[in-house]
Amino acid sequence: MAEIILNVKGTEDETMEAELAALLTGEIQTKIGAALADVRDDMRATLARHVEKDVYKAYPNPIEYERRGMNGGLQGQALTATVHASPVGADGKNYRIYLEYKPDGSHPDSADWRQPPIHGDELISRIEKWDPKYPYPPRYRKLPRRPFWQNFVEELVDDGMADVYFAQALRAQGEDVEEDYGVEREAEDGTY
Repeated sequence: MAEIILNVKGTEDETMEAELAALLTGEIQTKIGAALADVRDDMRATLARHVEKDVYKAYPNPIEYERRGMNGGLQGQALTATVHASPVGADGKNYRIYLEYKPDGSHPDSADWRQPPIHGDELISRIEKWDPKYPYPPRYRKLPRRPFWQNFVEELVDDGMADVYFAQALRAQGEDVEEDYGVEREAEDGTY
């Protein structure tokens, strides 16, 4: 699960801090809520793009199963992933948005598979690093590791695209902002 924390902070000047707190309880809070909804859509689209590029194009013609794509597959599920956005703390100056992606590995032809399907983090791990292993042996060509989730998180957090998406969404509502909101990884986040 990717979690992005957006921190809005004032300066050391108490007056500025008080003014910012007042702003966050008024019109800007409404704009932040709308911007977070836009960021939600950007996150989903970014994940779907990584599924297309890092999974589907990296191994375009699976032998053992038929791709579901936008019809209930990894990509379609990315576009409907649950995204939560909420204020953090009583002061209302920090906001958290996170995407919860738990893909369902069920398949219409699963009765023909050698093992039952896996879901969520196990499915992501199988695609990215073959752990757990696939239930069928590689045949004529090597099945590549496809780090779509790792690439998604790196793009949003390490490359700063979550900042860019949030700033663009606020600009679309007439706010003059810069892209420096402090997207942070949680302590337990790392390589997926």
